[in-house]
Amino acid sequence: MTSPKLSEAVPAMVDANGYSWWHFCFEYDWEGAIWGFHICARSKEEAEARLKRLPLARYVGQMDGHPLPANLATSIYVRTWVWFKNLERLFP
Repeated sequence: MTSPKLSEAVPAMVDANGYSWWHFCFEYDWEGAIWGFHICARSKEEAEARLKRLPLARYVGQMDGHPLPANLATSIYVRTWVWFKNLERLFP
């Protein structure tokens, strides 16, 4: 398999049903700077529909800026801890 050329668009992922998911980029101004983010969707229309839902978003937590550890034992611990934290959200 050859890698695609830079000019060729490549989907972010293809799901089990064969749908291609793309990253659609958006930007906004805040305090004199331009900030960007992407929405993963199957089409530009779907991305714009998701963008309209952003005012309904709710705060669920803060991400840590550190990468997941590469050590296998630590990695298993972190994944297990995250699994339990997610389970905790389902059954408060």
